[in-house]
Amino acid sequence: MERYVAFSLTDGVFVFDGDASRHFGVVRRGKIGDKMEAVFGDRAYLAEAVSLDPLKARMIGEIGREKPALPGIYVAFSLLRGNRHDFILQKGTELGAKGFYPFVSHRSVVRFSKGEESQRRQRMEKIVASSLEQCRRDDLPIVHEPLAFDELVGRPFDGNRIIADEGLRGEPSTLLGYLSSHKGNDLLVLIGPEGGFERYEVEKAVDSGFEAVSLGKNILRAETAAIYCCSLFAALEEG
Repeated sequence: MERYVAFSLTDGVFVFDGDASRHFGVVRRGKIGDKMEAVFGDRAYLAEAVSLDPLKARMIGEIGREKPALPGIYVAFSLLRGNRHDFILQKGTELGAKGFYPFVSHRSVVRFSKGEESQRRQRMEKIVASSLEQCRRDDLPIVHEPLAFDELVGRPFDGNRIIADEGLRGEPSTLLGYLSSHKGNDLLVLIGPEGGFERYEVEKAVDSGFEAVSLGKNILRAETAAIYCCSLFAALEEG
């Protein structure tokens, strides 16, 4: 049964975007009355199609969760050239990330002009929604508006906070040890841009309550670092 992310729910009827409408009506050749699964917020529901263009479906009932909600990882990443951060959104969603915080730091190559924040966020939300439909998660990760680095580290966060510090390159990874001793809480991880963070940025993050960790002896690309963190976090929390 196909699963789609709804962008609104009114009087028990889900409404979906054009991509979902095309996939259901054209690719899957769906018809009025066909069943589907709808994700809205952090819940999944069984629904029945009542309109094809736009796609709308009436709620039948909530799909029960098999397991209680686990602590989650939130990934803060610098905007990357060639939209390489799309990979972080896609694979992070598949690995269970609860949210994403795009940011711009001193060495960020990609920046945004005033007024672009909402447009970038909408594009990222589409990528996350598509990945969620593919991996059949029940809860939709939150994509936050792109922020400046100083704004991000100054925001309150109810959980543990770490920053991947390239200044520790060459040392054995301390990430696994940190995660093992801090299980049971949400985690926010900061991943730097091409070239890494400036020293003053790492120091500012540490002064704001983040702990600097090493990701190991090898130099990792930003998207690899993000998936490495997500993978270790998921393995420990689900194990």
